Amino acid sequence: MPRVRLTQQKVKATEPTDRPQFIADAGQPGLYLRVGKRRADGSCVRSWVFQRDERRTGKTRRTTIGRWPAWDLASARERARELTRKMDLGESIRPKPPKEQPTLEQAVRLHQESMRHRGCAEGSIRMLEVELRRHVKPWLGRPLDELAPGEVRARHMQLSRASGPYLANRIMKHLRACYRTARKSHRDLPADLPTDAVEWNREERRDNPVPWDELPDFARALDRYENPIRRDYMLFLLHTALRKSDAARVRWEEVDWEAGTLFRPEPKGGRKKAFTLPLSRTALEILERRRQDRLSEEWAFPAVRRGNGAANACGPLREYRESEIEVPSPHRLRRTWATAAAELNVNFVTIQLILNHARPKDNVTFGYVSPSLESMRAECNRVSQFLSERMKGEGDRDEDEGAEGDDG
Repeated sequence: MPRVRLTQQKVKATEPTDRPQFIADAGQPGLYLRVGKRRADGSCVRSWVFQRDERRTGKTRRTTIGRWPAWDLASARERARELTRKMDLGESIRPKPPKEQPTLEQAVRLHQESMRHRGCAEGSIRMLEVELRRHVKPWLGRPLDELAPGEVRARHMQLSRASGPYLANRIMKHLRACYRTARKSHRDLPADLPTDAVEWNREERRDNPVPWDELPDFARALDRYENPIRRDYMLFLLHTALRKSDAARVRWEEVDWEAGTLFRPEPKGGRKKAFTLPLSRTALEILERRRQDRLSEEWAFPAVRRGNGAANACGPLREYRESEIEVPSPHRLRRTWATAAAELNVNFVTIQLILNHARPKDNVTFGYVSPSLESMRAECNRVSQFLSERMKGEGDRDEDEGAEGDDG
């Protein structure tokens, strides 16, 4: 291999042949000029190559620096010196190809798989994708490392103004969860999250319990309902503390009439959170009314579809008003049950189990306590009786009479 002290003129004047040539630069050890084969028009491609043997192993390492004249002689020599220093430090001289980062859509798929593995409800899994497609669709095809914190923060502010603070926070939480899941298998993703720049909207608990003095108005509003299914559905929510979608999906096969219980196979949290709920006498009477009507062989609270007349679960998420009096939201009724139980001094563990809330992980004693279904049913009966009296206004009247008697 010829060794020549190269100059810009010599590089330009090197004649191509029918075979590639390598010319070592005497001015910089390890730097070579590669002259490609002669083309049909007599031209050729000239490029710079760095090649050197490792001192420790004796292995030859080679890498291409770049083409001439984009890389002139001075730039090529400087690059050769940098590569020499890297080899002396034991570093690789081959540039690592950039790894392809997952797109947001791929991260969504990974997180959905994780949710299914953890037994999350299918409704929650679907909602994640539906809401991200609706509110950040242009981002789905972009690599995660291209999501700049500034634009994520700006989008959160836009959503806060257009769709409300709660939805804006939820979209960003979806994005954060997908990013964290993707980073478990793509460790080269930046550790800083794109949502770190988000200034989260303040969230306050909504749907406060219905005050006792408003329960008679609630009862009168239900009496004006023309739809008995909807009326019984709302009462069932009040007397069981079930979540709205969970109560709407009650099937007859899940009711154990002899034991007086209701099995919920897939509540919030998925199948791993399945539980059996003891029913009060009032709740059983509501189900018995629905069974007597025989409107559906499958659903306790069916809603007839206009298209084909098929029975389906009662649609609790739609606005439904049949009275001039505003009816409380389903979740307010759940909070009302919990408040009534607390006023009756129902054991906190029992309230937690009826609501199917997660047990506190840092409380070992809580995990030891497991009330029987019969004891829980007795408490459910007490709460139902309390609520029924308040709906009739009897509880308030008794308290007023007691107060008058004390004064006398």
